[in-house]
Amino acid sequence: MQSRTIRYTGAISLAVLLLSSPATAQRWNDLEDALEGRELVMRPTTEGRRKLYLDVEGGDAFVLHRGDRLFPLREREPILIVDADPEDDHIELELQSGRLGRGRVDFHGPAPAADEFERWLDEVFEIATPEADFHRYVGNQQSGTLHEVFHGVRRNGALVATLRFDVQRLFRRELDVIATLSTTAELGDEDNVNTLDIRVGGRRIRLRERTAERIFPSDEVSAVFGNDEARGLIDGSIEAVELDLGNVDRWVRSTVGGAP
Repeated sequence: MQSRTIRYTGAISLAVLLLSSPATAQRWNDLEDALEGRELVMRPTTEGRRKLYLDVEGGDAFVLHRGDRLFPLREREPILIVDADPEDDHIELELQSGRLGRGRVDFHGPAPAADEFERWLDEVFEIATPEADFHRYVGNQQSGTLHEVFHGVRRNGALVATLRFDVQRLFRRELDVIATLSTTAELGDEDNVNTLDIRVGGRRIRLRERTAERIFPSDEVSAVFGNDEARGLIDGSIEAVELDLGNVDRWVRSTVGGAP
């Protein structure tokens, strides 16, 4: 990550805080004054997930996106931190966008030193890393590729949908699977793409859709599906899938050539 000059609203108060803070902040209150009034640029939402883990030492830390005005974001958005509300184990940041209205982001974990918290902020806002250079996935997650493709076909063999499994990530027992669904028609009211069942090694695993909004693809959409009681990463081939689409009579694994 390249080091860059950063401009802050409230830079004077932040400098005073850095000089007076110990190596680790003892309370979230220590960061309150330096946060209120800062003008930042919020990053686009990471795959529609409200909860993002942070790569920190000394304990678990994560970010929670609250409210719906600033979540999910499809593009960069200038915001103002209008209020910082510290609690014992987290701090709540009230945000204001001139275009979209108010939102909230909560940082949970052991209170860090002020300079370390800048790295936490960089996961949600453009602090030190430009969006073009930003890598969204932290190092305290196990990850792997899946590259599994299933075709949704009608009884006559006509191909009407494709389901591609792309990437998986694990933090403790929370498993995320990123899948891409392509269909040849709009989904109907009876279609359910918010629960995905897979079978691996004869064992059924239920994955629930984690993205911020119910998805209604007419062409192609990627979504995050998850299971919070996973034993580990998926370490074998996905043998079968169940995804309730009205125009799909069965799902079949693709052959090497990509045809059903």
